[in-house]
Amino acid sequence: DAVQLRMEDRGEPFNLLEFDDSQRIQNVMNLEEGGEGIFLIKPLSSRVEYAHVNGWNRVDILIDKKNTQI
Repeated sequence: DAVQLRMEDRGEPFNLLEFDDSQRIQNVMNLEEGGEGIFLIKPLSSRVEYAHVNGWNRVDILIDKKNTQI
């Protein structure tokens, strides 16, 4: 009843948990490119963790059917 995802890249360090998307829904008609994935994943996820390890960005996401409205 759950899906666990891990995404890794060697891009610039970027902690999606510190990204402020609180005003995004209010500005839906004027969205700029980027950040939509973060905006969608956060409310669907039971757990999101970020780490920057040995030059790699690592994001672990848990989507648990019990804790979402999907």
